[in-house]
Amino acid sequence: RIFPGASRDDETLTLRVPSDTGTKSLRALLDRLDEYAIAADEFSVHTPDLDDVFLALTGHDTEAAL
Repeated sequence: RIFPGASRDDETLTLRVPSDTGTKSLRALLDRLDEYAIAADEFSVHTPDLDDVFLALTGHDTEAAL
C-alpha cells in the first residue's frame, strides 16, 4: 500500500489518510502523491471532532446511537 492506514470511498472518489496533521506529515503525503504520479483534484485537512472519535471507537455514527 502506498498510504498505510488509508481508507477509500470509490463512490465519492475520496481517499482518507490519517495523519498527525503536522507540516512534515502533510509534506510527506504530497511528496508520496508526486512519487507515484497521483493527481489530486482537491486536498483538504480535517481535524477530528467528537463525532469522529465516537465513530472510530464504536464503529457507529452518533445518529445510530440515538
